[in-house]
Amino acid sequence: MKKLICLLLLLFLLVGCGAVPENAPQTTAATSNTQNKDLLPEALLGKSPRELMALFGNDYREVVPEGDPPYFYFEGASPYQFCGSIEDEAIFYLKGQEAGSSILPGLTVGSTVEALEAWAENTDRIYTPADSWYETAGVEYGWAFITGSGYNYSLYIKDRVIFSFECWMETE
Repeated sequence: MKKLICLLLLLFLLVGCGAVPENAPQTTAATSNTQNKDLLPEALLGKSPRELMALFGNDYREVVPEGDPPYFYFEGASPYQFCGSIEDEAIFYLKGQEAGSSILPGLTVGSTVEALEAWAENTDRIYTPADSWYETAGVEYGWAFITGSGYNYSLYIKDRVIFSFECWMETE
């Protein structure tokens, strides 16, 4: 129960990083380097911004939304938004919403709920399916969670397809 409360508190603290201001550039539907698209979040979290630059290049954009934590991204080189400042020692939280972006081995943005459930049957991670579904303007959406191995995932599911996700590394 204590872990669940800590997880929820961390999620509430970090949820502002996922907010994209109206004037912020949107991620594109395709990256120029497909090899980087297959890098898993767990291979990237814990790295310093300098290490990320060594992977994706020095062409990054940093966004500092009003009232929300900053994030930076490498347009065309990485499908992820790294939550934090380019000056931070390490990055422990990221967001992905580009179709085809890797989440975990065998699971990507664009995977169906059925594929997610089949994936969950073959893993030692804890999968928590969406317990509530909401509908707005004919669109059904909800959130599912994957925890374990020191990483936590929140999956935003829209019309029974993973639309985006957030991943954060446990630091304790």
